[in-house]
Amino acid sequence: MHLNRAAEAGALSASFAHDLGQPTLAIALNAQRVETLLSKDRPELGKIKEAVIDISRANDHAAAVIKQFRKLIKRGSDPEIQQETDLNAVIADALSILSTEANHRQVVLVAESHKGPLLVSADPIHVLQVLLNLATNAMDAMADNPSDTRHVTIRTAMHADCKVEVVVSDSGPGIQEQVIDEIFDT
Repeated sequence: MHLNRAAEAGALSASFAHDLGQPTLAIALNAQRVETLLSKDRPELGKIKEAVIDISRANDHAAAVIKQFRKLIKRGSDPEIQQETDLNAVIADALSILSTEANHRQVVLVAESHKGPLLVSADPIHVLQVLLNLATNAMDAMADNPSDTRHVTIRTAMHADCKVEVVVSDSGPGIQEQVIDEIFDT
C-alpha cells in the first residue's frame, strides 16, 4: 500500500510540475519580451499590452492547476461530498494527471468514453483518486512487459437499466490466483 501511495504521489508531483511548466515558461518569456520592448527608445505599447495580457492568462492557467491539485491534496480532511459529476470529465482529468508518468513508463493511456456527458451522483475527487490508484497499479503491473505492449484503458458505458459502468483494464499479467482473495485487504 505504501508503494502505491508513493507511486501516486510521484505521478501527481510529475504531473503538477509538467502542468505548471507551460504557464510559468509563458510568464517568463512574456516578461522578458516586455523588458525588451520597454528598453527601446519608443516602446510599442500595443505589443507590451499583448504581452501583459498573455502573462495574465498564463497566471490564470497556473492558478487553475494549483486549485485542482489543492482539491486532490485536501481530500483526506473534507467530508464526502456527493454532487452531479460527469464521469467522462473525471476520467479526462485522471488521464491528464497520469500522462507524464505514463509517458515516462512508456504506457499508452486510452479513454473509451460513453458519448456525451455521463452524469452520476458522486464525489468527483474520490472517483479521481480511485482512478489514479487503479491506473497506477496497472502501470506497476506492466513494468516487466515489453514497452510496446503496455496499455491502460478506462472505459465508460451506460446500460439499458440506467446503470453506469467504469472499467479500468490493462495489458499486465493479471492477478495471481493465490493472492486474489487478499487484494483489497489493507
